[in-house]
Amino acid sequence: MSNFSLPRTAGRAGLAATAAAFLALGLAAPAAADEVETYEGSLEGRYTGNAENGPNVHMNGEEVRPSLFNLELTDGSVLTTYCIDFRTQIVGGAEYKEDDWANYPGEGSFAQPGKVLWILQNSYPRTDAAALGEAAGVEGLSNGDALAATQAAIWHFSNDLDLSEGNSE
Repeated sequence: MSNFSLPRTAGRAGLAATAAAFLALGLAAPAAADEVETYEGSLEGRYTGNAENGPNVHMNGEEVRPSLFNLELTDGSVLTTYCIDFRTQIVGGAEYKEDDWANYPGEGSFAQPGKVLWILQNSYPRTDAAALGEAAGVEGLSNGDALAATQAAIWHFSNDLDLSEGNSE
């Protein structure tokens, strides 16, 4: 069984913010994963599938479909979360553990984890699409577009990626 490390900083604040917390969980798939040592009380869960999809986005010329995905935690509850590392794929059925950003084994540089945390606490679905659209002056913002925009913003600050040509206006 594989174990992977999850950044703790955003996770704790997100969990405290809402029962349906959306954590900044770094999901890594290294070739040979060692047992991850975490702090007492860290969350652990297993990837169980996608929860919701947004429309495709183009990041630095690559087209991807952003998704919120589910982790079933050891207590049986389900946590829905974003991908925080564009370059690291989630591993189906693997176990993930919450940990410090510095211990994340994936490829992301995470130079701005504070901004990622802010996005997670102030964007979709923590804030509904209608409220986000109103704040941004975008009439009729859909849940899918709000999800895609939130994911693109996360990847911008975790992997230094930018939206590129091909995204809808």
